[in-house]
Amino acid sequence: MNMTQNNAINRLLVRVKTRAETEDSYTLQRTFVPLEPLLSMLQHDQHQVLYGRRGTGKTHVLKYLAETLRAKGNFTIYLDLRTIGSSGGLYGDRSESLPLRATNLLVDVVEALHTELLHTALEDERQADRLEALSGGLDRLAESAAAVRVVGPVEDEVTTGHSTQLQRDVGGSATLARLPNATLSGSSRRTVASTTENRRRRSGVEQPHVLFGPLASAVRQVAEACRPHQLWIMLDEWSAVPLELQPLLADLLRRAFFAAPNVVVKIGAIQRRSRFYAGGGNGDYIGIELGADTSASLDLDDFLLFENNKRNVAAFFGQVLYKHLYALMESRGFEFAIKVEDDFIKEAFRSRQAFDELIYASAGVPRDAIQIAGSAANAAGDKPIATQNVHAGARDYFLRRTTPALCHCYAVATRTTHLSRSSTISG
Repeated sequence: MNMTQNNAINRLLVRVKTRAETEDSYTLQRTFVPLEPLLSMLQHDQHQVLYGRRGTGKTHVLKYLAETLRAKGNFTIYLDLRTIGSSGGLYGDRSESLPLRATNLLVDVVEALHTELLHTALEDERQADRLEALSGGLDRLAESAAAVRVVGPVEDEVTTGHSTQLQRDVGGSATLARLPNATLSGSSRRTVASTTENRRRRSGVEQPHVLFGPLASAVRQVAEACRPHQLWIMLDEWSAVPLELQPLLADLLRRAFFAAPNVVVKIGAIQRRSRFYAGGGNGDYIGIELGADTSASLDLDDFLLFENNKRNVAAFFGQVLYKHLYALMESRGFEFAIKVEDDFIKEAFRSRQAFDELIYASAGVPRDAIQIAGSAANAAGDKPIATQNVHAGARDYFLRRTTPALCHCYAVATRTTHLSRSSTISG
């Protein structure tokens, strides 16, 4: 590849997008790189939690899974919990009571699920024949989210009235003639009225109220309308929910969705920022007991860390960079001349060591790898990316996104690791 072609690849690497939530479905499908056996395990119709650090691709995996299952006729929805209500506002306001914050969260989640279900039913032509069957369940789902109760004092007031009315009428007439004629008439009327009025006055405030029984019944009705296919729900960004509210939201899922046949729930979460379970005093619990209420959880780190399987991880990151560049070229109406990802790595990087160093620097996070590759390409200019370009790109990237203390730790760790590898190679 000549100097001009190197410059073109480097300029493209700088422009690659890294956030799956901002991409359209077509691009997500084109840039997805399957990790086996992860994808096969996620396609099992069992409730499951997918762990992974930020940037490891949880959103990409869940959206790809949703599109794949939808293409097979399943009723699938994807919900980003960061967009529900106000996670940093009302839910995080500790001046409000925990029950009120939790109830508001549950109501908002149910309303968001109802909106997504309704949107999918109306927009997806493959669900047109199910609209009539779905409508009843969706109406009941909306009613369960809109239920309120008044909290506060209640006063009963009874008013009794009694009235009596007496009316008398007397009249007479006389006629003077040869034969006198006289008439006398009179009437008397008595009216008695009695009224009783009951009045109840509530001086409290309306608060949302979630009843799990009607909600679970509505979910079952929606799920039954999806047969012979299934209802799949992808809940992403679980860790955006305040930690103390997470077990309560998990309890809603367990009671209303996990208990319903023909429903599958997948949750994307960060392991150390997630809390699905809160123990009770009598052996009971609130939330989800992972491994009992769900199948075994999956962790993207088990598939992405370079030390675990260097050959497969290197192939994965090579495909990630190649597919993103290919999609970027395609979106601009150009044809990408390189047809194989191995050829792309040989042309874009000066040596295999430079590419491996990129994977080490990203610590197995695809989003970081793409960003560091862009910074390294910018440093390389019109030449293939060398190891020193990767180091410079990683240093620049982490300086822009982390604190100076973390950057210093990264610099020391990178230098130590590099020296250790150099000694090993020399030995």
